[in-house]
Amino acid sequence: MQKNLPNRPHMVEIRQIEQETPLIKTLSFSWKEIQEKALPGQFVMVWIPKIDEIPLSLSETSPYPSITVKKVGTATEALHALKEGDHIGIRGPYGHSFSLKGTSPLIVGGGIGMAPLLFLIHRLQKSTKNLTVINGARTKAELLFLDKLQKSSNNGVKCIFATDDGSFGEKGLASHIAIQNLEKGNHDQVYVCGPEKMIYEIFLATESLQIPMQASLERLMKCGIGLCGQCCIDPLGYRVCIEGPVFNSEILRKLSDFGKHRRDFGGRKIQI
Repeated sequence: MQKNLPNRPHMVEIRQIEQETPLIKTLSFSWKEIQEKALPGQFVMVWIPKIDEIPLSLSETSPYPSITVKKVGTATEALHALKEGDHIGIRGPYGHSFSLKGTSPLIVGGGIGMAPLLFLIHRLQKSTKNLTVINGARTKAELLFLDKLQKSSNNGVKCIFATDDGSFGEKGLASHIAIQNLEKGNHDQVYVCGPEKMIYEIFLATESLQIPMQASLERLMKCGIGLCGQCCIDPLGYRVCIEGPVFNSEILRKLSDFGKHRRDFGGRKIQI
């Protein structure tokens, strides 16, 4: 029945839960269709029974599809309270994915923005031997996927860690370290996800250096299927849930809201 109703939640069992940082958990669930269809950068709508439905990026599809969740509000607190064997509703995958390009790509993630990038890293590992990843957070304790990325370092991925307080890796903002790396001229494609001010700063650098970039943007989403208009970005009216969440340089340079404004729950524009 549900196969004919793709926009109804499909109830799945939580198979594994991993505590990534003090405020972030990865929940893995069983659904073969998502494993086969999902692409890096896409998201799913997650229904927590009796609580709410929220959009979350897929952080992996193997051995199980996974969502990585930061505890920031009622819905995410409810997800963090779940245990293995509990059930949630999933619909998707939705959205425009990353395009796998470049012979020497640079991936930059800030905070929870690393979530969709882990999926991308694993896919790019199969097609390039010159992959560099910059993972930034305020402190070592907040570095997402630290252990996983350190293991990737042993498999040919160059990983650079950045913390605002210098507690691990290089001291400084991930955006500044990324720009320093880009100025060396060693990268032909950039992928970014994280706070939009960080994304915008890196975008300006890639434009100046004429390096193509793909960025995953975050906006409030209510439906996930392009009907409510909550996630529209001006002036083109692109919906993050349909035309995004991944946008390339060609589109980003046309979006006046990018790096400057987003809409609140009432649809009003607010400064980022």
